[in-house]
Amino acid sequence: MIDDLLQQALQHHQASRFDRALSLYAQILARDPNHLHALHYTGVALHQQRRSAEALPFLHRSVALAPAHPGFLNNLGEALRASGDLPAAVDAYQRALALNPQYAEAHANLGLACQSLHQFDRAADCWERALSLNPSNLPTLLRLAALRSRQGFPGLSIPLLQRALSLNPALLPAHNSLGNALAEQGRLDEALAAYRTGLQHHPAAHALHSNLLYILTHSDLSPDKLVAEHRAWAEQHALSALPKSSTPRATSSPLRIAYTSPDFRDGQIALFLEPILSHHDRKNFHITCYSDVAAPDAVTERLQSCVDAWENTLSLTDEQFAQRVRDDRIDILIDLTVHAGLHRLRAFSRQPAPIQMTYLGYPYTTGLTSIDYRLTDPHLDPPGLTESIHSEKLLRLPQTYFCYQPPACAPDVGPLPFDSAGHITFGSFNRLIKLTNPVLDLWSTLLTQLPSAKLLVKSPALSDSATRDLLLSRFAKHDISSSRLELHGPTPLPDYLSLMNRIDLALDPWPFSGGTTTCHLLWMGVPVVTLAGTTPLSRIGLSILTNTHLTDLIATTPQDYLHRAATLAQNPARLADLRATMRDRLRASPLLNAPRFTRHLESAYRIAWQRHTDHLPPEHLTIPPLPAP
Repeated sequence: MIDDLLQQALQHHQASRFDRALSLYAQILARDPNHLHALHYTGVALHQQRRSAEALPFLHRSVALAPAHPGFLNNLGEALRASGDLPAAVDAYQRALALNPQYAEAHANLGLACQSLHQFDRAADCWERALSLNPSNLPTLLRLAALRSRQGFPGLSIPLLQRALSLNPALLPAHNSLGNALAEQGRLDEALAAYRTGLQHHPAAHALHSNLLYILTHSDLSPDKLVAEHRAWAEQHALSALPKSSTPRATSSPLRIAYTSPDFRDGQIALFLEPILSHHDRKNFHITCYSDVAAPDAVTERLQSCVDAWENTLSLTDEQFAQRVRDDRIDILIDLTVHAGLHRLRAFSRQPAPIQMTYLGYPYTTGLTSIDYRLTDPHLDPPGLTESIHSEKLLRLPQTYFCYQPPACAPDVGPLPFDSAGHITFGSFNRLIKLTNPVLDLWSTLLTQLPSAKLLVKSPALSDSATRDLLLSRFAKHDISSSRLELHGPTPLPDYLSLMNRIDLALDPWPFSGGTTTCHLLWMGVPVVTLAGTTPLSRIGLSILTNTHLTDLIATTPQDYLHRAATLAQNPARLADLRATMRDRLRASPLLNAPRFTRHLESAYRIAWQRHTDHLPPEHLTIPPLPAP
């Protein structure tokens, strides 16, 4: 009779009819409280229903009755891990593996527990062992690949992802992660191919499509074709628009401004946003942040203290997010991500706020006509140059797009490295995806012209030996030996900035020039030579250098870039003078004048809102500068 009940219970269990299975297990345990399998499978069923705390007594009792059963121990470990008792889960997995070292599932699960404990190297070892026993386990392949990428080892991640795709060519996460890993290595064309292949299998994958757009901004695609790609994203993925929100508001009440981002934490966005939030006029502007931050940190807490309202929106769908904005009666909603991360552009397509803008993520169009304005400046987007490549109207701040806050951990500016090294050291601190073939061609020519010069390259992926070898081979094609190159991987920010004291002159890449990197280099006394193009992406350096009165570092052609870099490299006195005076130059620039920048930004908000209340459509506008204090 009990055996019949058990068979019936297992059939229901295997069909995910958990309530019926649990009822039958309970009948068995009423007759035999120590029935091993009824105890164990009751625990398993409860765990599968996400009732892991309830499952634990049953699983512990079954393990006590059968301490030499590795499967029971593994399942106990799973319930312990789900309950948050990670050390006990690790102990259970280890006991299972002591009984059966060939148990691939236990190795994989132990890896998950170790990852949660931030024991990343141990987690990787566990997953490597699991894959040696079961090479075709897709979840473990993807987890190990993701971990290797986070550790800065794309060269280890890429083969794992390729193996996963050989097992399942339509596996969306593998296509996306493969594109990301190839991009980290600077393999632009291969990254684009990975994204496009993924979209062939999953045309509705809007996040994958956004990653494609972001990497395309680093390519030599013409401006017309690039904006067409952005507009195609909007046509493919935008949600159905609702009538624009037009909730009546009291004219005397503060203008309700909201910023949305997944990056309200330590990183580039916060570096430029914190001084703005800190200086907003809270009497006349009510500031909300919609935070999609997955792992808040100390910077998150600081930003939260600067605003009137802070809403955690990570769990909301785009439709729910749009409704939250409407419910909060936001007047102006600002996207801070564009296509460079986990954005909310699909929510913007619902038109939840009367005025919608984009800023900071990267200076280019979103492709959405539902976003009214892109905040910019007259240097990134001079009148008459770039209007045609935007779906939005350009709202030009009068001086600068950037409000830079130098890191508090920045060391003092050191002496000119040339004086002790006896040779010029060029430097690049940009991601490798920006070091396109034309960039490396020109830098190699510069190094050939100056045979004693060296080049220091720092990029997150350069901790990976395969990535280092790839970059060295690209320079070797131009007869630049590895002895003239110094490669560095990721470091904490203080060490990152200290390393800038090792270079005399920085080389800006194109067509996507440096922003945060350029600001950091200038703060550390290092001049940056840039090549200005005809798109805002290629004029970031121009905007920064113009605002710091360093226009002699701005080139207009590759040959001009080569000439300016070589000439300055052969003028150590000029380099030393720039180094000694650079911080004062920045302090006197609009880049570091957060109160004035924020007043200009608020003027832009007021002017845009006035046009809205006057029933005027958005137009390309340049905000007049405020009177000098």
